[in-house]
Amino acid sequence: MKEDKDTNLFDLLIIFFRWIGRCFNRLFAGIGWCLQLSFQHLVLTIIICALGIAIGIFFSQPERRYYNVEGLAVLNGPSADITKEISKQLEWTLPQTIHSEQNLIQKCGISSEAAKSIKRMETFYAIDNLNDSTIDKIDFNNKHDLTDTLNVRLQNYLYFRFRTKRIDKVSEIEQGLLHYFNNHPTMIEWNKIHQQQLNDAVNMYNQQILYLDSLSKKAYLDDPVHAKLTLHQNSLIIGEQKKQFFHEEISILQKQLRGKQIELVCDSLPLYFPAHLTVNPRAINGRMKTIAIALVAAYALSLLVAAGWRYRKNICNYLLKK
Repeated sequence: MKEDKDTNLFDLLIIFFRWIGRCFNRLFAGIGWCLQLSFQHLVLTIIICALGIAIGIFFSQPERRYYNVEGLAVLNGPSADITKEISKQLEWTLPQTIHSEQNLIQKCGISSEAAKSIKRMETFYAIDNLNDSTIDKIDFNNKHDLTDTLNVRLQNYLYFRFRTKRIDKVSEIEQGLLHYFNNHPTMIEWNKIHQQQLNDAVNMYNQQILYLDSLSKKAYLDDPVHAKLTLHQNSLIIGEQKKQFFHEEISILQKQLRGKQIELVCDSLPLYFPAHLTVNPRAINGRMKTIAIALVAAYALSLLVAAGWRYRKNICNYLLKK
């Protein structure tokens, strides 16, 4: 029985490698056929490939190059889901038409040159993998599993990316995006709620600090002290009575209060870009990349034309056959 199993496995390996060999034979045969067809119609191949290179050079000129512009936006109040829905009103306008350009100009308050330069705009969620409220990656594929409770979407961040061929208009486009989002009624309403929550937190910390401070005054200032005073392990001993210091608790509350006060000052806008929008210096349609793609496409087209010319009689007979 064991020998039969070994024999069957050996036969399967032989069949597999024979299939691999046939695949390589067909691949080399196909490459040989393409080279033969190219040399038989060398002039046609050279002309079409030269045209492809010329087209690649034309579309990769500096004034026709597109660049990715990216930036992380911080959201103060509105969630990433809400902001993404609002941003779709801009994303939908970007298959460029005269109406969409006017719509973009009206909503963002940017010039027509800046609106025409935008080719595509997208937004992506920020993902937290370590459950520490910090960004670990950006979901560029928009395929994050919503049932994943360990790696979650951060609702106070949203990543923006758009393509433009006018990098001198990036600053204007950024101001236009800020104008659109920070003047949107839904964004303003959620920001007001966020501001109120911060104000409530600041008031709560102030009350807690005053409460602890009043306890300290009651314990150490209001009571007459006639006994011997000694200090032991963050506690003041008055006679035989031991009283708790509140310096550490007050210091912690003051630190938390300062954090909330900073948030209150910085979070006055529903959305802002802390590091502004940055331009990727590598063009999407760079010269070498565009020429290579155009050359491959031109060579494939030359093979198609050459094959059509070689088999033109068969094609005509097939088309004329009743």
